[in-house]
Amino acid sequence: MENFSGKTAVITGGASGIGLALAHRCIVEGMQVVIADVNQTDLERATDDLQKRGGAVFGVHTDVSKQASVEVLLQAAVARFGPIHLLCNNAGVAAGRNAWDTAVADWEWTLGVNLWGVIFGLNLFVPHMLGHGEPSHVVNTASIAGLITPVSMTPYAVSKHAVVALTESLHQRLVARNAPIRAHVLCPGFAKTQIYNSERNRPGAVADISANPATAGASDKARRRIQDSVESGIEASEVADAVFAGLQDNRFYILTHPEMNELIELRHASIMRDAQALGSSR
Repeated sequence: MENFSGKTAVITGGASGIGLALAHRCIVEGMQVVIADVNQTDLERATDDLQKRGGAVFGVHTDVSKQASVEVLLQAAVARFGPIHLLCNNAGVAAGRNAWDTAVADWEWTLGVNLWGVIFGLNLFVPHMLGHGEPSHVVNTASIAGLITPVSMTPYAVSKHAVVALTESLHQRLVARNAPIRAHVLCPGFAKTQIYNSERNRPGAVADISANPATAGASDKARRRIQDSVESGIEASEVADAVFAGLQDNRFYILTHPEMNELIELRHASIMRDAQALGSSR
Protein backbone atom coordinates (compact mmCIF):
# COMPACT_ATOMS: atom_id res chain seq x y z
CA MET A 1 0.00 0.00 0.00
CA GLU A 2 1.85 3.08 -1.25
CA ASN A 3 -0.89 5.67 -0.77
CA PHE A 4 -2.30 5.90 2.75
CA SER A 5 -4.61 8.84 2.13
CA GLY A 6 -8.24 8.03 2.82
CA LYS A 7 -7.38 4.71 4.47
CA THR A 8 -8.14 3.79 8.08
CA ALA A 9 -5.69 2.96 10.88
CA VAL A 10 -6.37 1.39 14.26
CA ILE A 11 -3.70 1.97 16.91
CA THR A 12 -3.77 0.31 20.33
CA GLY A 13 -2.01 2.15 23.11
CA GLY A 14 -2.70 5.14 20.91
CA ALA A 15 -3.19 7.81 23.56
CA SER A 16 0.47 8.31 24.47
CA GLY A 17 4.04 7.58 23.47
CA ILE A 18 4.73 5.74 20.24
CA GLY A 19 1.02 5.07 19.69
CA LEU A 20 0.17 8.77 19.81
CA ALA A 21 3.11 9.59 17.54
CA LEU A 22 1.82 7.00 15.06
CA ALA A 23 -1.62 8.61 15.21
CA HIS A 24 -0.11 12.02 14.41
CA ARG A 25 1.82 10.56 11.49
CA CYS A 26 -1.27 8.76 10.18
CA ILE A 27 -3.13 12.07 10.13
CA VAL A 28 -0.27 13.70 8.21
CA GLU A 29 -0.63 10.87 5.70
CA GLY A 30 -4.33 11.69 5.32
CA MET A 31 -5.64 8.65 7.15
CA GLN A 32 -8.67 8.20 9.35
CA VAL A 33 -7.52 7.08 12.77
CA VAL A 34 -9.04 5.04 15.58
CA ILE A 35 -7.00 5.23 18.77
CA ALA A 36 -7.60 2.64 21.45
CA ASP A 37 -6.33 2.95 25.01
CA VAL A 38 -7.11 1.61 28.47
CA ASN A 39 -6.49 5.00 30.09
CA GLN A 40 -9.72 6.95 29.61
CA THR A 41 -8.23 10.30 30.61
CA ASP A 42 -5.33 9.98 28.18
CA LEU A 43 -7.70 8.73 25.49
CA GLU A 44 -10.05 11.70 25.77
CA ARG A 45 -7.17 14.18 25.81
CA ALA A 46 -5.45 12.63 22.80
CA THR A 47 -8.66 12.32 20.79
CA ASP A 48 -9.60 15.93 21.48
CA ASP A 49 -6.13 17.19 20.58
CA LEU A 50 -5.97 15.22 17.32
CA GLN A 51 -9.44 16.37 16.31
CA LYS A 52 -8.50 20.01 16.96
CA ARG A 53 -5.58 19.48 14.59
CA GLY A 54 -8.06 18.54 11.90
CA GLY A 55 -7.75 14.78 12.08
CA ALA A 56 -10.59 12.35 11.43
CA VAL A 57 -10.09 10.63 14.78
CA PHE A 58 -12.22 8.36 16.92
CA GLY A 59 -11.29 7.09 20.38
CA VAL A 60 -12.36 3.72 21.81
CA HIS A 61 -11.69 2.69 25.40
CA THR A 62 -10.02 -0.72 25.08
CA ASP A 63 -8.35 -3.26 27.32
CA VAL A 64 -6.38 -5.30 24.80
CA SER A 65 -5.88 -8.12 27.31
CA LYS A 66 -9.62 -8.87 27.00
CA GLN A 67 -10.84 -10.44 23.76
CA ALA A 68 -14.32 -8.98 24.15
CA SER A 69 -12.87 -5.48 24.44
CA VAL A 70 -10.86 -5.90 21.23
CA GLU A 71 -14.01 -7.20 19.51
CA VAL A 72 -15.79 -3.98 20.49
CA LEU A 73 -12.83 -2.02 19.10
CA LEU A 74 -13.10 -3.72 15.70
CA GLN A 75 -16.86 -3.27 15.54
CA ALA A 76 -16.68 0.40 16.54
CA ALA A 77 -13.86 1.15 14.09
CA VAL A 78 -15.63 -0.48 11.14
CA ALA A 79 -18.92 1.17 12.02
CA ARG A 80 -17.25 4.59 12.10
CA PHE A 81 -14.82 4.45 9.18
CA GLY A 82 -15.35 1.21 7.25
CA PRO A 83 -12.55 -1.20 6.25
CA ILE A 84 -9.35 -1.15 8.30
CA HIS A 85 -6.10 -0.94 6.33
CA LEU A 86 -3.46 -0.46 9.03
CA LEU A 87 -3.44 -2.19 12.40
CA CYS A 88 -0.80 -1.14 14.91
CA ASN A 89 -0.77 -3.57 17.83
CA ASN A 90 1.18 -1.14 19.96
CA ALA A 91 -0.19 -1.29 23.52
CA GLY A 92 2.46 -2.37 25.99
CA VAL A 93 3.47 -2.36 29.66
CA ALA A 94 6.69 -3.09 31.51
CA ALA A 95 6.79 -4.95 34.80
CA GLY A 96 8.57 -7.75 36.60
CA ARG A 97 11.89 -8.62 38.10
CA ASN A 98 14.02 -11.72 37.75
CA ALA A 99 12.74 -15.03 36.39
CA TRP A 100 12.52 -16.53 39.89
CA ASP A 101 11.06 -13.69 41.94
CA THR A 102 8.57 -12.00 39.62
CA ALA A 103 5.05 -12.06 41.03
CA VAL A 104 2.52 -14.09 39.08
CA ALA A 105 0.43 -10.93 38.80
CA ASP A 106 3.28 -9.27 36.90
CA TRP A 107 3.46 -12.20 34.48
CA GLU A 108 -0.29 -12.12 33.94
CA TRP A 109 -0.44 -8.38 33.37
CA THR A 110 2.61 -8.15 31.10
CA LEU A 111 1.75 -11.15 28.94
CA GLY A 112 -1.92 -10.17 28.92
CA VAL A 113 -1.21 -6.77 27.37
CA ASN A 114 2.01 -7.32 25.42
CA LEU A 115 1.30 -10.77 23.98
CA TRP A 116 -2.39 -11.59 24.28
CA GLY A 117 -3.21 -8.06 23.14
CA VAL A 118 -1.37 -8.78 19.89
CA ILE A 119 -2.93 -12.25 19.58
CA PHE A 120 -6.46 -10.88 19.98
CA GLY A 121 -5.71 -8.10 17.51
CA LEU A 122 -4.50 -10.56 14.89
CA ASN A 123 -7.33 -13.05 15.45
CA LEU A 124 -9.93 -10.36 14.92
CA PHE A 125 -8.46 -7.85 12.48
CA VAL A 126 -6.60 -10.12 10.05
CA PRO A 127 -9.76 -12.02 9.03
CA HIS A 128 -11.43 -8.62 8.54
CA MET A 129 -8.57 -7.49 6.30
CA LEU A 130 -8.62 -10.74 4.34
CA GLY A 131 -12.35 -10.29 3.96
CA HIS A 132 -12.23 -6.84 2.39
CA GLY A 133 -9.25 -7.86 0.24
CA GLU A 134 -7.67 -4.41 -0.02
CA PRO A 135 -3.92 -3.81 0.50
CA SER A 136 -3.27 -3.62 4.25
CA HIS A 137 -0.52 -3.65 6.85
CA VAL A 138 -0.12 -5.03 10.36
CA VAL A 139 2.57 -3.53 12.60
CA ASN A 140 3.23 -5.35 15.87
CA THR A 141 5.27 -3.40 18.38
CA ALA A 142 7.91 -5.58 19.99
CA SER A 143 11.16 -4.00 21.20
CA ILE A 144 14.88 -4.30 20.81
CA ALA A 145 14.32 -6.49 23.89
CA GLY A 146 12.68 -8.97 21.52
CA LEU A 147 15.93 -9.41 19.59
CA ILE A 148 18.37 -9.36 22.50
CA THR A 149 17.75 -10.32 26.13
CA PRO A 150 17.99 -7.64 28.82
CA VAL A 151 18.97 -8.74 32.30
CA SER A 152 15.98 -7.23 34.11
CA MET A 153 12.19 -7.14 33.70
CA THR A 154 12.05 -10.74 32.51
CA PRO A 155 8.31 -10.82 31.68
CA TYR A 156 8.75 -7.84 29.37
CA ALA A 157 11.61 -9.51 27.49
CA VAL A 158 9.68 -12.79 27.24
CA SER A 159 6.62 -11.02 25.86
CA LYS A 160 8.63 -9.12 23.25
CA HIS A 161 10.50 -12.21 22.03
CA ALA A 162 7.10 -13.87 21.66
CA VAL A 163 5.75 -10.94 19.62
CA VAL A 164 8.72 -11.20 17.26
CA ALA A 165 8.13 -14.94 16.76
CA LEU A 166 4.39 -14.42 16.35
CA THR A 167 4.92 -11.73 13.71
CA GLU A 168 7.49 -13.82 11.84
CA SER A 169 4.97 -16.66 11.65
CA LEU A 170 2.22 -14.27 10.54
CA HIS A 171 4.45 -12.87 7.81
CA GLN A 172 5.32 -16.30 6.48
CA ARG A 173 1.70 -17.43 6.30
CA LEU A 174 0.50 -14.22 4.64
CA VAL A 175 3.23 -14.45 2.00
CA ALA A 176 2.53 -18.14 1.42
CA ARG A 177 -1.11 -17.43 0.59
CA ASN A 178 -0.26 -14.32 -1.43
CA ALA A 179 -2.48 -12.24 0.84
CA PRO A 180 -2.75 -8.47 0.24
CA ILE A 181 -1.55 -7.91 3.81
CA ARG A 182 2.02 -7.28 4.89
CA ALA A 183 3.22 -7.85 8.44
CA HIS A 184 5.96 -5.85 10.15
CA VAL A 185 7.56 -6.07 13.58
CA LEU A 186 8.69 -2.84 15.21
CA CYS A 187 11.71 -3.25 17.50
CA PRO A 188 12.61 0.18 18.88
CA GLY A 189 15.29 0.95 21.40
CA PHE A 190 14.74 3.55 24.09
CA ALA A 191 12.25 6.25 23.09
CA LYS A 192 10.64 9.02 25.11
CA THR A 193 7.42 7.36 26.27
CA GLN A 194 5.61 6.58 29.52
CA ILE A 195 6.60 2.88 29.48
CA TYR A 196 8.48 3.32 32.78
CA ASN A 197 5.22 4.57 34.30
CA SER A 198 3.15 1.57 33.23
CA GLU A 199 1.86 1.12 36.79
CA ARG A 200 -0.59 3.98 36.22
CA ASN A 201 -2.61 1.62 34.04
CA ARG A 202 -2.35 -1.58 36.11
CA PRO A 203 -5.83 -2.97 36.88
CA GLY A 204 -6.60 -4.13 40.39
CA ALA A 205 -7.09 -7.72 39.25
CA VAL A 206 -3.34 -8.02 38.65
CA ALA A 207 -2.08 -5.86 41.51
CA ASP A 208 1.58 -6.21 42.42
CA ILE A 209 1.44 -8.40 45.53
CA SER A 210 5.16 -9.05 45.97
CA ALA A 211 5.90 -9.09 49.70
CA ASN A 212 9.69 -9.17 49.36
CA PRO A 213 11.13 -5.73 50.23
CA ALA A 214 14.56 -6.67 48.89
CA THR A 215 13.31 -7.52 45.41
CA ALA A 216 10.91 -4.59 45.48
CA GLY A 217 13.84 -2.27 46.19
CA ALA A 218 15.87 -3.78 43.38
CA SER A 219 12.90 -3.34 41.10
CA ASP A 220 12.64 0.33 42.03
CA LYS A 221 16.29 0.83 41.16
CA ALA A 222 15.82 -0.95 37.86
CA ARG A 223 12.79 1.21 37.08
CA ARG A 224 14.79 4.36 37.78
CA ARG A 225 17.53 3.18 35.42
CA ILE A 226 14.93 2.45 32.77
CA GLN A 227 13.30 5.84 33.31
CA ASP A 228 16.64 7.58 32.83
CA SER A 229 17.27 5.62 29.63
CA VAL A 230 13.77 6.29 28.31
CA GLU A 231 13.91 10.02 29.05
CA SER A 232 17.21 10.29 27.17
CA GLY A 233 15.91 8.22 24.25
CA ILE A 234 14.82 9.32 20.80
CA GLU A 235 11.56 11.16 20.23
CA ALA A 236 8.48 8.99 19.70
CA SER A 237 7.92 10.85 16.43
CA GLU A 238 11.20 9.40 15.14
CA VAL A 239 9.84 5.92 15.78
CA ALA A 240 6.66 6.77 13.89
CA ASP A 241 8.74 8.07 10.98
CA ALA A 242 10.72 4.81 10.98
CA VAL A 243 7.46 2.84 10.85
CA PHE A 244 6.20 4.64 7.77
CA ALA A 245 9.60 4.36 6.10
CA GLY A 246 9.40 0.63 6.78
CA LEU A 247 5.89 0.40 5.36
CA GLN A 248 6.88 2.25 2.21
CA ASP A 249 10.00 0.09 1.76
CA ASN A 250 8.07 -3.08 2.70
CA ARG A 251 10.58 -3.99 5.40
CA PHE A 252 9.61 -6.69 7.87
CA TYR A 253 11.94 -5.74 10.73
CA ILE A 254 11.65 -2.05 11.61
CA LEU A 255 14.59 -0.94 13.77
CA THR A 256 15.27 2.50 15.18
CA HIS A 257 18.68 2.34 16.85
CA PRO A 258 21.53 1.33 14.47
CA GLU A 259 23.98 1.49 17.37
CA MET A 260 22.27 -1.59 18.84
CA ASN A 261 22.78 -3.70 15.71
CA GLU A 262 26.06 -4.97 17.12
CA LEU A 263 24.24 -6.45 20.12
CA ILE A 264 21.86 -8.29 17.79
CA GLU A 265 24.80 -9.60 15.78
CA LEU A 266 26.59 -10.75 18.94
CA ARG A 267 23.54 -12.68 20.11
CA HIS A 268 23.15 -14.48 16.81
CA ALA A 269 26.88 -15.13 16.58
CA SER A 270 26.79 -16.79 19.99
CA ILE A 271 23.90 -18.97 18.84
CA MET A 272 25.82 -20.06 15.76
CA ARG A 273 28.99 -20.75 17.75
CA ASP A 274 27.10 -23.08 20.07
CA ALA A 275 25.30 -24.71 17.13
CA GLN A 276 28.63 -25.37 15.43
CA ALA A 277 30.10 -26.76 18.65
CA LEU A 278 27.14 -29.08 19.04
CA GLY A 279 27.49 -30.27 15.46
CA SER A 280 31.21 -31.04 15.83
CA SER A 281 30.61 -33.08 18.98
CA ARG A 282 28.32 -35.57 17.24
